[in-house]
Amino acid sequence: MKLLPRLINPISIIAMFAALCEASATTVLPHLDDENRQIYIWFLIAFPSTLVILFFLTLNFNSRVLYPPTEPTSEQSKSSQQAN
Repeated sequence: MKLLPRLINPISIIAMFAALCEASATTVLPHLDDENRQIYIWFLIAFPSTLVILFFLTLNFNSRVLYPPTEPTSEQSKSSQQAN
């Protein structure tokens, strides 16, 4: 059960999607014809890059959505430290 909190982390979820994309390339790519292979290669390039760009845009403009409700944000920790 200790592994589960690591998988809930947003960057871990992005890494799992990117790894799944690359693992599927290993199995599928040799069996595609040339036309479909070109499309799939562009997907392999664009999908992980798009995930990373969207993650950092989300982090930049709305970082609060990346924290689960049980994990305190830095503002909450500062206010609880000041209250004590």
